[in-house]
Amino acid sequence: MVAFRPAPARLAFLALALALAAENPHAQHTGQAGRPGRTVFVPDPRAGAGPGVVLGQRKISSSTAGFLDALDQRDRFGNSVAVLGDLDGDGNPEIAVGAPGDVNGALETDAAGSSNGAVWLLFMDAAGAVKSYRKHVVEPRTTSGAFADEFGVSVAALGDLDGDGRSELAVGALGDDDGGSDRGAVYVLFLGASGSVRVRQKISAPSGGFTGHLDNLDRFGAAVAGLGALEGDGVGALAVGS
Repeated sequence: MVAFRPAPARLAFLALALALAAENPHAQHTGQAGRPGRTVFVPDPRAGAGPGVVLGQRKISSSTAGFLDALDQRDRFGNSVAVLGDLDGDGNPEIAVGAPGDVNGALETDAAGSSNGAVWLLFMDAAGAVKSYRKHVVEPRTTSGAFADEFGVSVAALGDLDGDGRSELAVGALGDDDGGSDRGAVYVLFLGASGSVRVRQKISAPSGGFTGHLDNLDRFGAAVAGLGALEGDGVGALAVGS
């Protein structure tokens, strides 16, 4: 577990509106379905529907209006998904989607394993359609070769760490080579209203104040989850799998 203080600073997935009726039938719930490339997203459950009833669905892929031709083969878009809340103030939540197979502009004929990875921020409208999007990568690919960081293999919303009213985003990169081969890393992205990254903090074997021991092939960042402030002292906690 990593604790940190607030600092200034072609797969598709389905959007499913579920009515999860409990004590409050209007409560919002999010989660991941059991297969990569799928997610469950509940913007506004309707009153009166029974538990687990699917009210509607929308598929987002490279053939979807608003997101046309944005993906390449083997991108693995939808490998991970997180709901970020409303970044731009329009009342609709945004979605972060990992594509760890993205090659960041490298040749498609590059050797297998050239997947440096990417994260897409999707700005949604009230109907669950993509109105705009933004792509983030660790660094642009300028030469051919096998980097294989798989940035975006995992994503998690961390809540508002720095008090600006917008959620931060944790992104796993299990193939990062800081300190040794495939030891892995996690990036904490402090986001602006437009989806820009204002500040980026890397957590790995030699950086970000992480004192845990990592070995080669540990793949730190294979999974991430925001845990909130466990001790009620304003310190955010992040669970990282390897």
